Amino acid sequence: MPAFLVHGVPDTHRLWAPIRARLRRTDVITPSLPGFGCALPPGFAASKEAYVDWLAREIERVGAPVDLVGHDWGALLVQRLVSLRPDLVRTWACGNGPADTEYVWHDIAQQWQTPGLGEQIMEA
Repeated sequence: MPAFLVHGVPDTHRLWAPIRARLRRTDVITPSLPGFGCALPPGFAASKEAYVDWLAREIERVGAPVDLVGHDWGALLVQRLVSLRPDLVRTWACGNGPADTEYVWHDIAQQWQTPGLGEQIMEA
């Protein structure tokens, strides 16, 4: 069963290079989220649900179930995927993913979450 490592935003798959080098397995997949290290597919909605659907398709392409790890925003996608498609996941773990509803985001994250402004920042 492959391991699938999902990075956060605004990172790319390169985030996982140091960890991947230390893992004793050769079946580690570290995709870049659309728009972060690779182009957005035509018509891609860039919503949370669109990213979760994309992740499900990527896992289906390589075979399931997988060992799934998420970091930062990738943790949110992993948690959503696990709740919707547990059939795709053998094991899962998340780190640095916000789960506390009282959590106060840092200033830049608050800007990313502001409709319109977040898109402008990421395009700059």
